[in-house]
Amino acid sequence: MYINKITFLLVFSMLLSACMPVANAISTTQPPVESTKPEIFTDASGSSVQLANYPQRIVIEGKQAQMLINFFYLFPDQVSKIVGMQKTMQTPDNFLLVIDPAAASKLNLEQNASAEQVAPLKPDLVLLKTSMKQQLSGGFAAINIPVVYMDFENPDQFTRETTNLGIILNQKQRAIEINSLFSDWEKQVTTKVADLPAEKKPKVLVVQYSATSGTATFSVPSSSFLQTATVEMAGGIAMWKNDVKGSGWNTVGLEQIAAWDPDMIFVINYSGNSKDSANKLIADPILKQLKAVKNNHLYGFPGDFISWDQPDPRWVLGLNWLAHKIHPDLVAFDTRSIVTKFYSDFYKLDSSIVNEKIIPLLKGDLP
Repeated sequence: MYINKITFLLVFSMLLSACMPVANAISTTQPPVESTKPEIFTDASGSSVQLANYPQRIVIEGKQAQMLINFFYLFPDQVSKIVGMQKTMQTPDNFLLVIDPAAASKLNLEQNASAEQVAPLKPDLVLLKTSMKQQLSGGFAAINIPVVYMDFENPDQFTRETTNLGIILNQKQRAIEINSLFSDWEKQVTTKVADLPAEKKPKVLVVQYSATSGTATFSVPSSSFLQTATVEMAGGIAMWKNDVKGSGWNTVGLEQIAAWDPDMIFVINYSGNSKDSANKLIADPILKQLKAVKNNHLYGFPGDFISWDQPDPRWVLGLNWLAHKIHPDLVAFDTRSIVTKFYSDFYKLDSSIVNEKIIPLLKGDLP
């Protein structure tokens, strides 16, 4: 009888312990603890950045601030974090007002505003181009306002800076999506023209037209500029690439353009309609003799709020259009469809808004 009691107690004890939860099993099912501050990253200036917290009051200013702003707005539900932006924009028709009705109140800074001018906005982060570091970094450091430098100049930098914005805004997944979108849009072109032999690639000239006091001037982009890379990605030969030495836009004369005698010419005009500028060139006595003009291959580069050739999210629209013009048999371009898709993919805009606010602004030689 005594043995039976002992046996009963042992069996009961084993059953009880089997039914009890295991401490280690509970801990492994708990959700991971989210970071309370951004991870360390390297910005465009090469500096290692560790922000104390996710910024809630952000200022974007300095040279080419518009490009930084347009990339920033690819991240949804972040517009309330911007408290200050540079007033100067490339066009009077401000794209920001389409995607952020409160943008007008945030355009409150003069060009290249000093740290003292920015300080009253109480930012916890300022975004600047690296080219502004020497001019402005000391002032922001003196009043303990952190600065992150970004250079959206070419596809590799687009990937890096978008990734860094994802870290700053605690939207790393959206950054991955954006980079994937850019990659997909590029591949729509590059996969179709990648295997073209050299003899199938036309000689292309991209030229910026401007007129001051009635005098027309022409310039071509540096070999390192996005415009040069875009021509090559679109299956053309950037014939000016090895002839220019400057790091910016290089002024050229009509005689030089005539000497190049390109198969195709694409005209950019940042302050007017590029198609009108292209028509003026067609009428020029010197340029009339060029192959591009004789064969009707002189085009105005398209745009909407801004020209699509620039280091801006719209550059993939420019890439697809340019590839269509250079290789119409390989790359299709339906204007309304592709523009609507771009603004839906990147800015989540409804097609009705695109039709009302963007399509009417299209300019340049669009099919």
